[in-house]
This record gives sequence, structure tokens and C-alpha cells, in this order.
Amino acid sequence: MDQYFNISQKFIQIKDISPIFDFVALNDQLIDLEYNKNISNKISKDLFLLDRENLVKSKNAITVVVENYLRDAIGIKDYFTNLNITNSWANKTSSNEAHHDHVHPFSIVSGVIFLEDNVDNLNLYIEAYSPDIP
Repeated sequence: MDQYFNISQKFIQIKDISPIFDFVALNDQLIDLEYNKNISNKISKDLFLLDRENLVKSKNAITVVVENYLRDAIGIKDYFTNLNITNSWANKTSSNEAHHDHVHPFSIVSGVIFLEDNVDNLNLYIEAYSPDIP
């Protein structure tokens, strides 16, 4: 079978995951997280946050959301099996801080979960570009 699909489409899905994600368990983990300085905010030292025992079910639920996204938005349904979330961490951005421009060039999908139901979080600026892959 020969088939083509465009992996450089810039689809963004905004989804309420509160019915499938254990935010109580996540908040319990966030209390004791240690952070390093990032470029303009802070990043957790733990880069495998969703691999913690009480978050594995939530990680599996997110994996299903990603599979549905790839199938429904990108149009890929028979080209992947056993998707794996390789890294998961927390960023802490205080007032007057920002999250720097960056890309994840070897990722099929990147995602963000906002923890604060705050109107200011709706003031997003997203710039999409395709950098050279090293």
C-alpha cells in the first residue's frame, strides 16, 4: 500500500481532559517538586512526572487522546502502535515570566496541560515554524 500524509500540518487541539485526568494526584505530586531555572521561567528536575505510580492511569488516558488526535486530525490510523509519552515535566511560570520559544523536533505530538483555570491563560501566543532538524 502506498499512501502519503503531511506530518507538518499545524493542528492544535484544545480539550477539557478533566473527566479522564487525575488532577488531585497531579497536584499532590506538584507540591514537592524541585525546579531548575529555565530560560524565562522554571522547569521541574523530574522529567518523567507522568511515570509516577499515581499518575500512570492519567498518562495512559492522555495516550488515548493523542492516538485519537493522530487518527482524527492528522488522518493517521494504521501507522502507529503503542505510542509512548517519553518525557513529562512541569513548568512554573510566575507573573512577569514567560515560556520561551522552542520546538520538539523529534516528537510527533507535543502537549501542554494548563493547571490554572485562569482567564489569563487564554491569552496565548503560539508561533509555528519548522526549524532545521540537526
